Amino acid sequence: MTWQAWLRKAESWAQEEQGAQLRLLEALREHEASLSGGDPGEIERTLGLIRDAISGENQRARRRREWLGGLGSAWGVEPLTLTLRSVVERAGEAGGLLSRQRTDLEATTRLVVETARRVSLIARQQRAVVGEILTMFTGVDPTVGGDSRGALVHLEA
Repeated sequence: MTWQAWLRKAESWAQEEQGAQLRLLEALREHEASLSGGDPGEIERTLGLIRDAISGENQRARRRREWLGGLGSAWGVEPLTLTLRSVVERAGEAGGLLSRQRTDLEATTRLVVETARRVSLIARQQRAVVGEILTMFTGVDPTVGGDSRGALVHLEA
């Protein structure tokens, strides 16, 4: 296969990856809103959206390794040294579409990371509040290791 054919595969992968990142971003935003709402059913539903959004990651990673390997072989370089930026540079004018896709994917991925960090912070804060409440009722700090079996029995009694 020619490097141009491998480049088309890279463009196809980039389009699919962009869609996947956008779905993950939307799922994370919905989950962030559900954490603020506090409805356990809604939280579980949005966790399902996140699981669905990341479910194809292994297949996309396999496809990415495939086209990187093909381009590496075609260009006589180690595939692990290739990045989207370096592929675009090596492809020259033929890499115009992939260049635009790389820019879009970079921006979307940045938003995914920022949103995931906010969700993680909210979840940690909620865990700390729940831990304080459990400690108040049971006298056992759930964030500290050790044997706390039966601690919730006192709460039920």
